[in-house]
Amino acid sequence: MMVALPKYLYYMAPVTPNAQLILCNGIKPRNLVSGLIPGVRSLADPGVIRLRAKKTIHGVPLHNYVPLYWATHTPMQHNILQNGIVGRDDLVFFVCDSAEVLSMLGVLTTDGNAASDSTQFWTGEGASSAIDWRVVAPPNAYSAEYRRKKMAEVLVPNCVPPECFVQVIVHCERTRQALMAMGSATAGHPIHSRPKVEVKIDQSLY
Repeated sequence: MMVALPKYLYYMAPVTPNAQLILCNGIKPRNLVSGLIPGVRSLADPGVIRLRAKKTIHGVPLHNYVPLYWATHTPMQHNILQNGIVGRDDLVFFVCDSAEVLSMLGVLTTDGNAASDSTQFWTGEGASSAIDWRVVAPPNAYSAEYRRKKMAEVLVPNCVPPECFVQVIVHCERTRQALMAMGSATAGHPIHSRPKVEVKIDQSLY
Protein backbone atom coordinates (compact mmCIF):
# COMPACT_ATOMS: atom_id res chain seq x y z
CA MET A 1 0.00 0.00 0.00
CA MET A 2 1.36 3.41 -0.98
CA VAL A 3 1.41 6.15 1.64
CA ALA A 4 1.17 9.92 1.40
CA LEU A 5 4.72 11.09 0.93
CA PRO A 6 6.34 14.14 2.54
CA LYS A 7 6.32 17.18 0.30
CA TYR A 8 10.06 17.85 0.42
CA LEU A 9 13.41 16.15 -0.01
CA TYR A 10 16.68 17.53 1.35
CA TYR A 11 20.32 17.70 0.31
CA MET A 12 22.97 19.35 2.48
CA ALA A 13 26.19 20.95 1.33
CA PRO A 14 28.82 23.37 2.62
CA VAL A 15 28.43 26.99 1.58
CA THR A 16 31.95 27.15 0.14
CA PRO A 17 32.55 26.08 -2.54
CA ASN A 18 29.75 23.59 -3.19
CA ALA A 19 26.72 25.88 -2.88
CA GLN A 20 27.65 28.10 -5.81
CA LEU A 21 28.41 25.08 -8.00
CA ILE A 22 25.01 23.60 -7.10
CA LEU A 23 23.24 26.88 -7.81
CA CYS A 24 24.88 26.89 -11.25
CA ASN A 25 24.71 23.24 -12.22
CA GLY A 26 22.37 21.39 -9.89
CA ILE A 27 23.41 18.53 -7.62
CA LYS A 28 25.74 16.04 -9.30
CA PRO A 29 26.55 12.48 -8.11
CA ARG A 30 29.96 11.66 -6.66
CA ASN A 31 31.20 9.87 -9.80
CA LEU A 32 30.54 13.02 -11.87
CA VAL A 33 32.13 15.37 -9.34
CA SER A 34 34.99 13.65 -7.53
CA GLY A 35 38.29 14.60 -9.15
CA LEU A 36 36.52 16.21 -12.09
CA ILE A 37 35.36 19.52 -10.59
CA PRO A 38 38.17 21.27 -8.66
CA GLY A 39 37.54 22.42 -5.11
CA VAL A 40 34.39 20.41 -4.38
CA ARG A 41 34.22 19.54 -0.68
CA SER A 42 32.77 16.25 0.56
CA LEU A 43 30.92 16.03 3.88
CA ALA A 44 30.55 12.24 3.72
CA ASP A 45 32.31 9.88 6.09
CA PRO A 46 35.27 8.20 4.30
CA GLY A 47 34.17 4.76 5.53
CA VAL A 48 30.68 5.26 4.14
CA ILE A 49 32.15 6.48 0.85
CA ARG A 50 34.12 3.24 0.57
CA LEU A 51 31.04 1.12 1.28
CA ARG A 52 28.95 2.97 -1.27
CA ALA A 53 31.75 2.74 -3.85
CA LYS A 54 31.43 -1.05 -3.77
CA LYS A 55 27.68 -1.11 -4.45
CA THR A 56 25.79 -1.26 -7.72
CA ILE A 57 22.05 -1.25 -8.39
CA HIS A 58 21.02 -3.10 -11.54
CA GLY A 59 24.63 -2.79 -12.69
CA VAL A 60 24.83 0.98 -12.08
CA PRO A 61 27.32 2.23 -9.46
CA LEU A 62 25.63 3.71 -6.41
CA HIS A 63 27.93 6.73 -6.76
CA ASN A 64 26.21 7.50 -10.09
CA TYR A 65 23.15 8.61 -8.09
CA VAL A 66 22.50 11.76 -6.06
CA PRO A 67 21.14 10.83 -2.60
CA LEU A 68 18.27 12.95 -1.28
CA TYR A 69 16.68 12.47 2.13
CA TRP A 70 13.14 12.78 3.49
CA ALA A 71 14.13 14.78 6.57
CA THR A 72 16.98 16.67 8.18
CA HIS A 73 18.57 15.74 11.56
CA THR A 74 20.00 12.63 9.93
CA PRO A 75 22.84 10.66 11.55
CA MET A 76 25.13 12.06 8.84
CA GLN A 77 24.17 15.62 9.78
CA HIS A 78 24.73 14.84 13.46
CA ASN A 79 28.20 13.48 12.69
CA ILE A 80 29.12 16.51 10.58
CA LEU A 81 28.10 19.01 13.27
CA GLN A 82 29.34 17.09 16.31
CA ASN A 83 32.78 16.50 14.79
CA GLY A 84 33.19 20.05 13.53
CA ILE A 85 33.43 19.01 9.88
CA VAL A 86 31.34 22.07 9.14
CA GLY A 87 29.46 24.47 11.42
CA ARG A 88 25.72 25.17 11.33
CA ASP A 89 26.28 28.60 9.79
CA ASP A 90 28.22 27.03 6.91
CA LEU A 91 25.73 24.26 6.14
CA VAL A 92 23.06 24.75 3.45
CA PHE A 93 19.98 22.65 2.72
CA PHE A 94 18.68 22.48 -0.82
CA VAL A 95 14.98 21.64 -0.60
CA CYS A 96 13.40 19.81 -3.53
CA ASP A 97 9.80 19.05 -4.48
CA SER A 98 9.44 15.31 -3.84
CA ALA A 99 6.71 14.75 -6.46
CA GLU A 100 8.82 16.44 -9.13
CA VAL A 101 11.93 14.44 -8.22
CA LEU A 102 10.05 11.13 -8.10
CA SER A 103 8.65 11.77 -11.59
CA MET A 104 12.18 11.82 -13.05
CA LEU A 105 13.31 8.87 -15.16
CA GLY A 106 15.41 6.25 -13.37
CA VAL A 107 14.80 7.41 -9.79
CA LEU A 108 15.10 4.78 -7.06
CA THR A 109 13.94 4.79 -3.44
CA THR A 110 15.23 2.88 -0.43
CA ASP A 111 13.99 1.88 3.02
CA GLY A 112 17.25 3.01 4.65
CA ASN A 113 20.84 4.04 4.16
CA ALA A 114 21.92 2.74 0.74
CA ALA A 115 25.36 1.81 2.12
CA SER A 116 23.84 -0.87 4.37
CA ASP A 117 23.48 -4.47 3.25
CA SER A 118 20.11 -4.54 5.06
CA THR A 119 18.64 -1.82 2.83
CA GLN A 120 16.26 -2.66 -0.03
CA PHE A 121 15.85 -0.72 -3.29
CA TRP A 122 12.73 0.04 -5.34
CA THR A 123 12.04 1.87 -8.58
CA GLY A 124 10.16 5.15 -8.36
CA GLU A 125 8.34 5.68 -5.08
CA GLY A 126 8.08 1.95 -4.46
CA ALA A 127 9.83 2.12 -1.08
CA SER A 128 7.18 4.38 0.40
CA SER A 129 5.24 1.58 2.10
CA ALA A 130 8.46 -0.01 3.44
CA ILE A 131 9.95 3.16 4.96
CA ASP A 132 9.50 3.45 8.72
CA TRP A 133 8.15 7.00 8.78
CA ARG A 134 7.99 6.98 12.60
CA VAL A 135 11.79 6.85 12.56
CA VAL A 136 12.39 9.20 9.62
CA ALA A 137 10.45 12.19 10.94
CA PRO A 138 11.74 12.72 14.54
CA PRO A 139 15.16 14.31 15.11
CA ASN A 140 16.55 11.40 17.15
CA ALA A 141 17.90 7.97 16.18
CA TYR A 142 18.58 5.63 19.08
CA SER A 143 20.14 2.50 17.56
CA ALA A 144 22.08 1.31 14.51
CA GLU A 145 18.85 0.06 12.90
CA TYR A 146 17.10 3.36 13.64
CA ARG A 147 20.01 5.22 12.09
CA ARG A 148 19.82 3.03 8.98
CA LYS A 149 16.07 3.59 8.63
CA LYS A 150 16.30 7.33 9.25
CA MET A 151 18.61 7.66 6.22
CA ALA A 152 16.00 6.35 3.74
CA GLU A 153 17.01 7.76 0.37
CA VAL A 154 15.71 8.92 -2.95
CA LEU A 155 18.43 8.19 -5.51
CA VAL A 156 18.47 10.40 -8.61
CA PRO A 157 20.63 9.43 -11.60
CA ASN A 158 23.00 11.96 -13.18
CA CYS A 159 21.74 15.27 -11.72
CA VAL A 160 19.11 17.04 -9.65
CA PRO A 161 18.65 20.21 -11.74
CA PRO A 162 18.23 23.64 -10.10
CA GLU A 163 14.65 23.72 -11.37
CA CYS A 164 13.78 21.12 -8.71
CA PHE A 165 14.77 23.45 -5.84
CA VAL A 166 11.84 25.06 -4.04
CA GLN A 167 13.83 26.56 -1.17
CA VAL A 168 17.38 27.00 0.00
CA ILE A 169 17.60 26.87 3.81
CA VAL A 170 20.36 28.42 5.90
CA HIS A 171 21.06 28.88 9.61
CA CYS A 172 21.80 32.61 9.82
CA GLU A 173 21.52 35.94 8.04
CA ARG A 174 25.22 36.02 7.17
CA THR A 175 24.89 32.82 5.17
CA ARG A 176 21.66 34.01 3.57
CA GLN A 177 23.38 37.17 2.36
CA ALA A 178 26.35 35.16 1.07
CA LEU A 179 24.07 32.90 -0.97
CA MET A 180 22.12 35.87 -2.31
CA ALA A 181 25.40 37.43 -3.42
CA MET A 182 26.38 34.17 -5.14
CA GLY A 183 23.02 34.06 -6.83
CA SER A 184 23.21 37.59 -8.16
CA ALA A 185 26.36 36.63 -10.06
CA THR A 186 25.24 33.13 -11.12
CA ALA A 187 23.46 32.49 -14.39
CA GLY A 188 20.61 30.02 -14.10
CA HIS A 189 20.59 29.89 -10.31
CA PRO A 190 17.31 28.89 -8.61
CA ILE A 191 16.50 32.35 -7.25
CA HIS A 192 15.93 33.59 -10.80
CA SER A 193 15.03 30.40 -12.65
CA ARG A 194 12.07 29.62 -10.42
CA PRO A 195 10.19 32.59 -8.92
CA LYS A 196 8.92 30.66 -5.87
CA VAL A 197 12.40 29.76 -4.66
CA GLU A 198 13.76 31.72 -1.74
CA VAL A 199 16.80 31.64 0.50
CA LYS A 200 15.31 31.28 3.96
CA ILE A 201 16.58 31.05 7.54
CA ASP A 202 15.10 28.05 9.38
CA GLN A 203 17.10 26.96 12.41
CA SER A 204 14.68 24.10 13.17
CA LEU A 205 16.36 22.03 10.42
CA TYR A 206 19.65 22.19 12.33
